[in-house]
Amino acid sequence: MTALPPQQRPAETVRKAADLALSDAVEITLLIALIQGQNTNGINGELDKAGAGRAAVVLRNALIARLVMLIARAYSNPKHGDLHLHVAVCLLKDNMTRQIFLSGNGAGKLATFDKHWAKCRGDHRLPAIKDFRDKY
Repeated sequence: MTALPPQQRPAETVRKAADLALSDAVEITLLIALIQGQNTNGINGELDKAGAGRAAVVLRNALIARLVMLIARAYSNPKHGDLHLHVAVCLLKDNMTRQIFLSGNGAGKLATFDKHWAKCRGDHRLPAIKDFRDKY
């Protein structure tokens, strides 16, 4: 019996998508901190005085665009080869795949994940984020 190619091993794909989602979450947190930091302590005024006001605006816009892209991709309908969070969600709907993650304290973690996913999918800001992404 030969090993299945990676695209046919749903549990491994879920793990890879979860790793990418964690990496995205860390980057999202950093982007938010950078954007908030730019808006505090007179940083924008100081950049303006130093002649870097336009550069700061370009940088802020790039940070916002990256933030929107990362958030929107987590909710995008999966396409062949994607590894974002929604891929894992779709794979975990399959009972056979879900069973792999239920051992130990996996059941509680999956229940928490399902609850958070439903809450995030229902966020009223998500359509505006997707719309911004599509227009960008």
